Amino acid sequence: MKSVLYISDIKDVDIETQKEILAAYCRAKGWTIYQIYVDETNNINKPALKMLLEDMCNWDVLVVLKIAVIYQGLDRFLDLFKKLMKEGKHFVAVQEELDTTLSQDIGKQVLLLLEGLAQLKRETISEQTKLGMEQAKKQGYHVGRPPKLFEKEYVDGHLRIKPTDKAKQIFEMHRQGLSIRVIATLVQESPATVWRTIQIMEKLRGETNEK
Repeated sequence: MKSVLYISDIKDVDIETQKEILAAYCRAKGWTIYQIYVDETNNINKPALKMLLEDMCNWDVLVVLKIAVIYQGLDRFLDLFKKLMKEGKHFVAVQEELDTTLSQDIGKQVLLLLEGLAQLKRETISEQTKLGMEQAKKQGYHVGRPPKLFEKEYVDGHLRIKPTDKAKQIFEMHRQGLSIRVIATLVQESPATVWRTIQIMEKLRGETNEK
């Protein structure tokens, strides 16, 4: 079986030590080392890793000291693992004692675990975003793009909306009892824009009164 060693600069184990450990592991397994790929910096692009994947037809198993060496975030690691599985390649992380050459089920189990973690991460981020938006709304901050006839105004680092003179004019006409259609004609805006403007102005007025 042909192996490739991937080595990256990490704090606790230098490059030469990584080479020695991985070479010894492959010798113990009876694997031929096709090539050693080294990214000597923490460059997020990892050119050596890209080259390794481009050479995939020449090797059978990717060997690293530990997952942290190759890890670029959960989603990227999942994509890498899927690619290896799809191409019938194996993955070994010596320190974690992860070796998919031992059984086909190991690779499938790791893939299921990674997919589950990725899904959990996405759901957690989505829920946190939703809760953050709801909390911002409760505090009177605007979420999303400002509606028509309103301007952006930042208060304590949060976005509020500020009515334009036309929005104030529309609301004053509404208070005087004019219909939405009449107001729309006078200010040359659509009835929907007038109706939405009145709703927002009433909400802003209510928030001001509460304070």
